[in-house]
Amino acid sequence: MTNKLFSYSIAVLILAISLQSCRKNQELIEVQIPERSTFETKKSKYTDPAAVKSKQGPFEMLGLPYKYDEIGDIATPEQMQLHYAQIHLSYANGLNSQIHNSGLEKDSITLVVKKLEGKTVALQDKAGGYYNHNVYWNTLSKTTDSKPNDVLNAAIINSFGSVSELKKQLLTAGKYHIGSGWLWLVNNNGTLSVGTTNNNEVPALNPILKGEVLFAIDLWEHAYIQKFQTDKEAYLNSCIEHLNWEYANKNFIVLPK
Repeated sequence: MTNKLFSYSIAVLILAISLQSCRKNQELIEVQIPERSTFETKKSKYTDPAAVKSKQGPFEMLGLPYKYDEIGDIATPEQMQLHYAQIHLSYANGLNSQIHNSGLEKDSITLVVKKLEGKTVALQDKAGGYYNHNVYWNTLSKTTDSKPNDVLNAAIINSFGSVSELKKQLLTAGKYHIGSGWLWLVNNNGTLSVGTTNNNEVPALNPILKGEVLFAIDLWEHAYIQKFQTDKEAYLNSCIEHLNWEYANKNFIVLPK
């Protein structure tokens, strides 16, 4: 009887200890929760090129293949924003005004610039400024690693002897152009030509440069004065280093004879 009572007492003691342990385990422990970190999104001081819109009319701003700060070898972000969002935009808006009653309202800009002969000086200027800038932005690449494909490379060798010689001719033509204008590489059914035009003249209005445009480089002072001051040669070298050969490859077409 004594042994049974002892065993029962031990069992009760073990049960009590277990219950006490469970209660301790179930007690809530207050933990200090750290404050949520605040993540601030850094806002750019430059507008988004895609947000730049022309006034009502058939010709829109087509955007850029890079951000304002991604071609720093050629232009500062501030200069890029001014060039695209103000200067180029003013040509788009001017073209949308001048195109009325011209008979060209429903044409693409590529067709418009081929039909400018005999049109008003104002329309030629606005259409040229708009079209030339569109080609210019696509002529430049934020990288320096694109190359002409085999077909275009063969045409370059045929016309200039080498890619290196083509680049030399682009540099020379642009460097010695006097005043505002544009530097061009055009394709006349497989034969390539380098040349310049004055102000906003397009190749289609120039008897020497008639053909399909592959490249355009802006020679107006607003394209380089902020970064390069009067060193147009340094600007041209930077542009030539960043030529977008993928764009030229896509637009190089030779029709069967």
